[in-house]
Amino acid sequence: MANPGPWSPLTPSLPGETLSPTGDMLSPDERRVLLRHWFDHPVATCPDCGEVILFDEIGRDIIFGQRDFCPACRADLARVLRDHLVNCTWLRVQNQEIRDRSRMIQDEARQKVKESQETRSRSDLLRREAEVARAKSRRTRGDPPDGVKS
Repeated sequence: MANPGPWSPLTPSLPGETLSPTGDMLSPDERRVLLRHWFDHPVATCPDCGEVILFDEIGRDIIFGQRDFCPACRADLARVLRDHLVNCTWLRVQNQEIRDRSRMIQDEARQKVKESQETRSRSDLLRREAEVARAKSRRTRGDPPDGVKS
């Protein structure tokens, strides 16, 4: 299988990473995505005992650094957690909402820039009209033009 490119939350593992049949622990990037998007959302259902597990309930083999396990029966959860990263629609929904909100903010910013440019143009026009009116008034009164001393 060809290298899919950079890791994303929608790929099951990091590029070049091979998962052993026993599971391996989640990578720091995988763990970060789970924490960011599913800290309060069930991330796994244990295939052995059926326990529904939240992110902060996952048991971690910190000493040997070899697996993430079910706190109830100690079954390896790495594959289930990676499947959740790939298949959970919550992340896709959040990403779409972020893109939609970003697009809306960009549109609002463009509108504000346009309004600002229109205001600046109108201000310049009013300034020029005022200068013309002032010059016309001076001519009518017989005053010398701006910058000329009498």
